Amino acid sequence: MAQFLYPENQTILWNAIQKSPQIQKIPKNAQSTWFKRHIESVYDKMGGPNFFTKKMTTEELNNLNQHTLRYMIQDLR
Repeated sequence: MAQFLYPENQTILWNAIQKSPQIQKIPKNAQSTWFKRHIESVYDKMGGPNFFTKKMTTEELNNLNQHTLRYMIQDLR
């Protein structure tokens, strides 16, 4: 599950959330902190290091990414 934390995956999530008009509610200089806080929250909710040491399938990673983006957008609303 460590793939969730890989820089490549974080870039995918960052680029996806940047396409959401709701992100503009957050000042540009605070967006990266907001993003990191949400990634940390998902990490903690999923079980932290114990959960993320497992290898994920592509489908599992995509599902987790979708969940994460829904969580972020819900917070923006």
